[in-house]
Amino acid sequence: MRAMYKKRKTGWLEHFDYKILNVIVVLAMFLLIIARHLPFTMMQLISSVCILVMFVLLFDIMTEIHKDVMYRSILKEFLLSIVNMGLASAVILLYLKHVARMQVSVEMSWLFFLASMGTNYIVMLIYKELVKKGLSVYNSKRRMIIIAMDDNIVDFVRRVESHSFGHIEIAGIVVIESEKFEVGDTIMGHPFICQIDDLPDYLLKKWVDEVFMNLPSRRAPREVISRLTEMGITTHRAIDFSLEEDNNKMVESLAGFTCLTESVRIMQSTSFFAKRLMDIVGGLVGSVMAIILTIIVGPLIFITDPGPIFFAQPRIGKGGRVFKMIKFRSMYKDAEARKAELMKHNTVSDGMMFKMDNDPRILGSGQDGTKKGIGWFIRKFSIDEFPQFFQVLKGDMSLVGTRPPTLDEWEKYGSSHRARMAIRPGITGMWQASGRSDITDFEEVIRLDMEYIRNMDLWFDIKLILKTIKDQLRGAGAK
Repeated sequence: MRAMYKKRKTGWLEHFDYKILNVIVVLAMFLLIIARHLPFTMMQLISSVCILVMFVLLFDIMTEIHKDVMYRSILKEFLLSIVNMGLASAVILLYLKHVARMQVSVEMSWLFFLASMGTNYIVMLIYKELVKKGLSVYNSKRRMIIIAMDDNIVDFVRRVESHSFGHIEIAGIVVIESEKFEVGDTIMGHPFICQIDDLPDYLLKKWVDEVFMNLPSRRAPREVISRLTEMGITTHRAIDFSLEEDNNKMVESLAGFTCLTESVRIMQSTSFFAKRLMDIVGGLVGSVMAIILTIIVGPLIFITDPGPIFFAQPRIGKGGRVFKMIKFRSMYKDAEARKAELMKHNTVSDGMMFKMDNDPRILGSGQDGTKKGIGWFIRKFSIDEFPQFFQVLKGDMSLVGTRPPTLDEWEKYGSSHRARMAIRPGITGMWQASGRSDITDFEEVIRLDMEYIRNMDLWFDIKLILKTIKDQLRGAGAK
């Protein structure tokens, strides 16, 4: 019997075995394919190995590439192997060329990438199968008693079996105050061993490691739990049966209390850090481009309508905070004043946003708004958005997020609408990447924004950014 319970790995230590396998694969391919064919000095070899190891581990920790590793398909595993080993290959090859000043042939570069990717893919598949069969390097099988109510015992047993991957052996079942089952019955292939009050005495003569309960708090047998703990048997209580599959719940310590925290979306600290790091890198690149565009576009705006080349408007940011969103000015200076008289032409029927076909307020549009002047060009290719990269650096916005509403739009929001401002607003997002001005149903905008919040991660952000760049170059969805 175990004397104590070993806490499960969380944070960056979670799936540490997969991280080590990644490092071993890429190092082995580096030594076999590159190191043995290039004239490395000992210092160059050590520095190259350190760079490679640090990048693989840092990339793994930041992107959580092994999240849900046991449940993803072989196709997704293959695609992630391409990304993982592709970036590792790019980093080490760039380091060798520009820092170590060593020439690596195209053939050797491709061989290193393909060998690393293929080996990584095969090793991951094999290791996952070993884990599923209970043969992983750090887990041993644990004998466990399952305790639940009539109405959830079958689902609870099925869940434990499907998530244990051979690491748990169900030694027996106890059903609280059951009307369906009796002691001696078999449930899902496991025996109903005894009533709850008899469990400590039963386990005096039986070997078991842990007891897992899924019970309402009022039904939790405190005296039984205390006796089991005295016997050295670890007890677990499920706080929420659906907790593991929810991205919006977590157990944490707050002000000295253990509490269940619920939010529209809870991000791991590594995911949050990765998203912010991408914002900083993207913000720097975008800000440089914004400076260049200011030199080109600024004079054209001023010539068309003398006045400021930038337009600043109060918008609602994360948590309802007000910030000033800055754009290249694509409308005449009196655009805001003329908005009221044009509301009858609003294509968003419920008035929650303002969108208009052939808007005459756009620079160079003419009286009927049909001309395609500089304002139309700026908006069609989203050039007006570039000053917002400075706000991404500042932290008011993110590269990817939700659309920031204006103050008057915010006043009209109901409770179901405000959840979209639980995160930083973005230069792009689900709405922008799904048609922008082609979508005139505000509830559809809300649905897309909430879909993003519930599913956001680094890969999803990259996918939306690439989709936005493609649409921007085509001028798709803009008016």
